[in-house]
Amino acid sequence: MTVADRIRLFELGLADALAEFRNRHEQHILRIPHLVRGVTMAEFGDKYHGDVQTCLAGLLEERLDGIAAAPIDRTAMKRKWYASQESDVDGRNDGMLREGNSWRARSQPS
Repeated sequence: MTVADRIRLFELGLADALAEFRNRHEQHILRIPHLVRGVTMAEFGDKYHGDVQTCLAGLLEERLDGIAAAPIDRTAMKRKWYASQESDVDGRNDGMLREGNSWRARSQPS
């Protein structure tokens, strides 16, 4: 075997080892949730002590604290309104009444 053949085999082995190393570490990074990936290393180490689960729980709690601070209008949450039973979405009355999940024709006064 010549020196050139040995060099070529050695370079091919190194290329394969580098590709395996890169794939293995990319898989490790992909296992980390997206929210945690956005945290700086200093914050991750200082605030969460390097624990991914603690960091994720803390970030989700911070995210929910911002949402919970907004007041909730309980009347806007209701789906069924008596006004929507009387008229259509455009505001026109089409002669139909809504009862539960079905529509029925309104009896017309004679």
